[in-house]
Amino acid sequence: MSLLASGLVISCGSQQPGAQAQGRDDSLTQADPSTVLVHGNMGVMEVTLTGEPVRRLLSAPVQAAVRHGEDVFAITGGQHEALGDEDDVITETALVRVSLRDGSAQRVALLDPVPGLDCEQAQVHLLPLTVQSAFDFRMNASGDALCVRRQDRNANMMDVAVHQRVWLADGRVESRVLQCGEPREEPFDCGALPRRPAPPPVRGHRVEEGHIVAPDGTRRPIAGGFEEEQSSPSGSWVLLSAVAEEGDYIHRALLLLDRRGGSVHPLGPSSDGAALTDAALADTASLLGGMTVPGEAFIRFVSWGGVEYLVADQFLVTPGGGTANLMGTPIL
Repeated sequence: MSLLASGLVISCGSQQPGAQAQGRDDSLTQADPSTVLVHGNMGVMEVTLTGEPVRRLLSAPVQAAVRHGEDVFAITGGQHEALGDEDDVITETALVRVSLRDGSAQRVALLDPVPGLDCEQAQVHLLPLTVQSAFDFRMNASGDALCVRRQDRNANMMDVAVHQRVWLADGRVESRVLQCGEPREEPFDCGALPRRPAPPPVRGHRVEEGHIVAPDGTRRPIAGGFEEEQSSPSGSWVLLSAVAEEGDYIHRALLLLDRRGGSVHPLGPSSDGAALTDAALADTASLLGGMTVPGEAFIRFVSWGGVEYLVADQFLVTPGGGTANLMGTPIL
């Protein structure tokens, strides 16, 4: 089964023998896929797990996308278009349905203009309203409408935010202005967010107060302020993160810890994923200077065909192995 994806996918190798994931979201567990769907500035594409293009389904740049059955729903537009020194415009934002069966694309609805968007911040700043997070564009609980939150900037910097619900049967759009210089309306009730897998029990090595702690209590230092963020479905691998750059926009440095043997592995296309030495683990600049992602980046462990991967923005990482650039961000 193909999955809509953009970004980086990292492979984590085989699961720990006998280990079973508890409380796993079924959408993250798939038969062995040979291709994935990705979205981004290139549109919507199907690519191999190494990022080689298979087919292009949509050529227009895409802000966000979700899969529902045999369709992909994509948010297009919302970009600056320079017509002259004083004639810059923002392209119209639309919801487009793309059929995975025949590759046809059909506009479902226009999302602009947004009624009631009348504050000074919305008028003075030529800032496009875009989807900032993968969780800001999703199907509602009943599967008959899509909900999308768009902002002028990320959560730390935003002045303007809107929430819209698009009914798929007729393309009707409902809009609420959440923020326009000041808080206004509440978002639509689109149901609870998809259930996240329950974290597996912590067995083996762990990170605690700047040290990698072995089951027997042996402690090895790790610099950079790294903390545990999330575990793979089997519990064999755990993502470590630390703030690499802090300000209006936060960037996080990422590493992987093998709970079984206590080794720590770098991520990124320029790395082969080999374990770091103790000397490297003590080098703060080196650890924070590795692979980094924005604070809003989509990061999730998945299990495909019995192999665990880490999806990190547009990359697919195999824990303890290499990182493939999928050229887009995954929608799981």
